[in-house]
Amino acid sequence: MPMRSWNHATECEVALRRARITCLSSIIGLWILVANAPAEYGPSTTSTSTPPRQLPDDRPYGDETIPSDDLLSCEPWGWKEWFDACDSPGQHWVRGEYLAWWIPGAHAPPLIATSDDPSVLGDVDSEQTIALFGGGPIQREANNGFRLRMGSWWNCERTRGWEASFFMVRPGSNYARAGSENGAAIVGRPFIDANTNEPEAQFVSVEGLSGFVDVRSGSTLLGAEILYRRNLFRHGDCCHDSFFKDTAAETSHRPKRRFGTRLDAFAGFRYLHYSDSVAIREQLVAIDRPPLLEGTEFDVFDSFRANNNFYSLALGVDYSGQWRCWYFAVRPQMSVGVVDRRVSIWGETTVSVPSQPVDQYVGGLLALESNIGNHRSSQFTVVPELDLQVAYQIRPRWRLLMGYSCLYFPGLVRAGEQIDPVVNPDLIPSVTDPAADPARPAYLARRSDVWMHGVTAGIEYRW
Repeated sequence: MPMRSWNHATECEVALRRARITCLSSIIGLWILVANAPAEYGPSTTSTSTPPRQLPDDRPYGDETIPSDDLLSCEPWGWKEWFDACDSPGQHWVRGEYLAWWIPGAHAPPLIATSDDPSVLGDVDSEQTIALFGGGPIQREANNGFRLRMGSWWNCERTRGWEASFFMVRPGSNYARAGSENGAAIVGRPFIDANTNEPEAQFVSVEGLSGFVDVRSGSTLLGAEILYRRNLFRHGDCCHDSFFKDTAAETSHRPKRRFGTRLDAFAGFRYLHYSDSVAIREQLVAIDRPPLLEGTEFDVFDSFRANNNFYSLALGVDYSGQWRCWYFAVRPQMSVGVVDRRVSIWGETTVSVPSQPVDQYVGGLLALESNIGNHRSSQFTVVPELDLQVAYQIRPRWRLLMGYSCLYFPGLVRAGEQIDPVVNPDLIPSVTDPAADPARPAYLARRSDVWMHGVTAGIEYRW
């Protein structure tokens, strides 16, 4: 009996000790759990969590103190607090621009004239004669066009990349038409007689002869380039885009420059093309013009075309800067290469006499066998260019652009300047002596240096 009581007491003490140990272990575990819990789950004096970051009223940068109010920009939209020298520059960009350029028109001799006196129609210096087309620039000087430019950086630091662009300026064609259906108006095409050196005219509309003369001219300027870009200098760290990478405290809350600049050099291939043309067509009908048989029709056509193709190595720099939402760029460039020039001259005349076969001849009036053909030349040349631009950041990734561009293209051949007003009447179809001297009109091979400049406006997207 005493033995059974001892055993029962021993078992109760063991159970009580086990309960105490279990309770103590639970308390220690709970304390460890609470001590290591995140701050938001309960207060703790040993928490190591970082308190919310606060931007100070004044952020030091170097030795100067930049007030926070001065760093605020683009505040109306609320999408950005301050600008860096390279904030949101983007790894890639595409730009579209409208071009309003001024290109001096090519000069040409008087091509259409009118007068009250048929005897002085060819004398364009006479007070009785009026030059209706020609005798000065024959093309529009204000031209419309567009330019597309795109590029990309190959590394995060934006120190190496590429760029490509294409532009075109084309004013359309200039057109002039003069004449009459019954010969009431006196209209003709003036020229200088190579045999007598006196002014003459080929009648288009006069008493007994009805007809019209049409002149059409136009020009096109275009260019393309592909370049390698290399950064030479930059004011700021351009590997950070605060619009879309604002997660790290050391980047998103660092002090940023209010004004930043960078200088890039570029080199690559550039192609420029300038072409223009002048086409003149006469369509005449003899009404009562002896010795011409009534109803005889003439179709006279002269064509002058000029093409300039420039293949070159482009070298230049792009200096740009940004202050708050404003951006500027200065881009001087020089292209060194070879310009290939081609001038094509063609003329033909068709004569239809009633009840007779149609006769066709080579040569018109200003394009005859003495100058008809393809004329080609080439020359080493240098084409300088300058672009100035100002932009405003309207939204993240978007900029509105305005600027000014100028380009100097030396040694161009232009169609209107190849027209020789001196004509040997013995070579005009139908001719019986194609070897008659002097051989005029001649190919003049004239060249001109042309300044082209104008304003630009566009939009740019970066991402």
